[in-house]
Amino acid sequence: MQRPLIGIAGYTRNSVVASVDRYIHAVDLAGGIALIIPPDPAPERAAAILDRIDALLLPGGDDIDPALYGAARHARLGPCDAMHDEADFALVREALRRRMPVLGICRGQQVLNVALGGTLYQDLPTERPSDLTHATRDFTALTHTVAIDARTPHRAIIEAAEVPTNSLHHQAIRDLGEGVQVTAHAPDGVIEGIAVAGQPFALAVQYHPEALVDTHEHAHRLFAAFVHAATTAPLARSASF
Repeated sequence: MQRPLIGIAGYTRNSVVASVDRYIHAVDLAGGIALIIPPDPAPERAAAILDRIDALLLPGGDDIDPALYGAARHARLGPCDAMHDEADFALVREALRRRMPVLGICRGQQVLNVALGGTLYQDLPTERPSDLTHATRDFTALTHTVAIDARTPHRAIIEAAEVPTNSLHHQAIRDLGEGVQVTAHAPDGVIEGIAVAGQPFALAVQYHPEALVDTHEHAHRLFAAFVHAATTAPLARSASF
């Protein structure tokens, strides 16, 4: 069987960039071929790009401009990049329209939620204080557990009620977007996983499974399910036109 082509939304020159090597490795290990998509906010070019790939991965990265969900800037908002935001939103909205498989990670979960009308906590320590540490700098450190909700796509994939995860974020989902369903929580209630209702595969997690695929089966299972969904993406796209 031909390996599906997984498009990974890229970064602008000004973006805060996490290493893309981990995402490429995770996709390759799951049986896909990774392609980095240069950021371009034009909807028509987003459509042309999606014509050539089988699934879309939205990776971690910088903060989203709160103006996009109708909020003023918090004093602890991190760097934002308007072109990066516009490019990601153009890709994810068109991918959802086509019912293409989508996987969001960290910022990617936030992009998916905001693109569907949701909002974010701009800074968890000040807007939603907790004894739990969410913003670490070590991708391989297991910071806390995540409870996977029963009867959700996330649970069906992971096949576990709770998993250990890393945690490298200071923002998180506040209000859910249209059709967005919660699939996982941190012990303090922060949303750690979502799915979009009515989509064949549109999932996201707040943690970074790409850094855990070599050591934790639950992380590999998530990427394997995503890449498997991409193998039927051409049929799904044809059915949506």
